[in-house]
Amino acid sequence: MKRFNALGLILILASCSGELAKGPFFWSAEKEGKSLNILGTIHLGVALEDLQCSSQIKTYLDNSAVIFTEIKKEEAGLDAIATESQAQIQPLVLSSTGREFKSLNEKSQQFFKDKFVQLIEKTSQTKLTEENKNEISNSLNQLSYFGLQQNLSAFCLSDNQDLFQKHKERMQELSKKGALDLQIQQLAQAKGKALYLESQQDRVEAFLGEDDLQKLREQAENLKVEDIESDIQTYDKSCSSKTVGAMFETSYDMMISLQSDYLSGKNINIEARIKDLVNNFPEEMPDSFKKQIKGGIIKAMKSNLLKFRNERWFPKLLSAHRDHKQVFVAAGLAHFTSAHNILDQLRDSGFSVKRMKAGCKF
Repeated sequence: MKRFNALGLILILASCSGELAKGPFFWSAEKEGKSLNILGTIHLGVALEDLQCSSQIKTYLDNSAVIFTEIKKEEAGLDAIATESQAQIQPLVLSSTGREFKSLNEKSQQFFKDKFVQLIEKTSQTKLTEENKNEISNSLNQLSYFGLQQNLSAFCLSDNQDLFQKHKERMQELSKKGALDLQIQQLAQAKGKALYLESQQDRVEAFLGEDDLQKLREQAENLKVEDIESDIQTYDKSCSSKTVGAMFETSYDMMISLQSDYLSGKNINIEARIKDLVNNFPEEMPDSFKKQIKGGIIKAMKSNLLKFRNERWFPKLLSAHRDHKQVFVAAGLAHFTSAHNILDQLRDSGFSVKRMKAGCKF
């Protein structure tokens, strides 16, 4: 049952990947007497002052003619992505035949009716009349199997609202120091040196690639009544407070580990982290969701979220290098350490690339 939005997790994981050497994730790429100084960041709360060799990194920051971060803070939210995603998904939610809900067995139909009533009454804090309940039954006939499956996600969120809120607050506490990218962006803006690797539209396109949308359409078209009834049968276990709470604990522990390993300069292997995360999810979590996390995030990072964006960013960095003696770049770590990474592209273009060691020298 694909009921949990993985977008926030993707963003955090997309900032992580790994190398074995210790020291800060800071590189110097030199060519023709000019340099690109590159800081791989993590999209969790890490203060610039907490980094190894922070004073040396700040010196490079101060001496750079221009400073690149991924995207302007005012455009960095997920609202545009969510809005565009909703527009793409909406046509899949509605049924072209109106027969999907009626094909469910009587028990499954009653499950949806009861859950919708609970959800609306909880949201509106109003007791529905029998007439209102009949209207809900009629509206269910308009949903496709995909639409019914999407609403299972809404039910799960409603049933575990307190847990979701607690998890959100814990993640906010973990991120209270602010994303490292944004700290550097503020310094760059104050110095009048700020440049951005992508626009909001670029980011929307990266998250909503046509290949991924086509696969989503195929998934929606291939859903069968048996899939929905199977999700309903496992709902009580997979969406229980015990299961959801355990999943949040596992996710939170992974974020703590990422933060610690990043600051110490330890290896951060993204594929291994995702597999560990999924393997530690509770047994009651549906296999379909585990496969979505394990396969979907890794694939997205290798294609749209990394390769596609790196190919767009690279010419901007080369152009800045031609125009300036020293350029500073701060972006998610995986852009510099995963497959199709920018450091390898720089090496292939004749740059000498060195990582800063624990002694704060290259």
